[in-house]
Amino acid sequence: MGKSGSCLKLKLPFISLTLFVISLVFFETPAFTLTASIGRPYQGRLIDGVPFPSQFPGYLLRDQERSYATPEAIATVLDAIDAVRERHPDTCDLFIGDFSREGGGPLNTHRSHQNGRDVDLGMYAKGNRPLDTFESMNDENLDVAKTWILMESLLQSQHIQYIFLDRRIQRLLQQHALTQGVDPSLLEQLFADDRNSPIKHVRGHHDHIH
Repeated sequence: MGKSGSCLKLKLPFISLTLFVISLVFFETPAFTLTASIGRPYQGRLIDGVPFPSQFPGYLLRDQERSYATPEAIATVLDAIDAVRERHPDTCDLFIGDFSREGGGPLNTHRSHQNGRDVDLGMYAKGNRPLDTFESMNDENLDVAKTWILMESLLQSQHIQYIFLDRRIQRLLQQHALTQGVDPSLLEQLFADDRNSPIKHVRGHHDHIH
């Protein structure tokens, strides 16, 4: 992952996963697992979803029973965490909230999280301070550099339809990205908060990335 904005792709396709077969070399499952993500994140279900792995470093899961997802979603999050750890090898773990429950469907406290394709991610705190819950972030406690690397990797994956995040946090990340040489016009498109931009303001998302 480079620092230049040229590495970011603007084409962020709609994630409409159908039945697919994928080899899961890092899970203790049969060689091939059939996973189906049905419907929409706010009205759907998950067939043969995969629990987020617990054997890798770099993150802390809130609840294994609410960590079921598609292999593609899991791989995207793992890659983003690895991107941070490559640049900051001694970084603390990232706190991860909910994906979906086994089988998908309604998940209490959530409107979405029903088909294994969305997740709540915490952010990195300054001072390499580990978090074991979501914490409201601002310019005083947010490790903007690490959190931007996480966001940049998610965007580069081209597996992301939307990222929901409070506008105040967006401004901090955009300002940091500018200092890293990312193309200003590209950042304007990413953070435009309109129907065509992937990053959108949603109230209540000041303590996590959805």
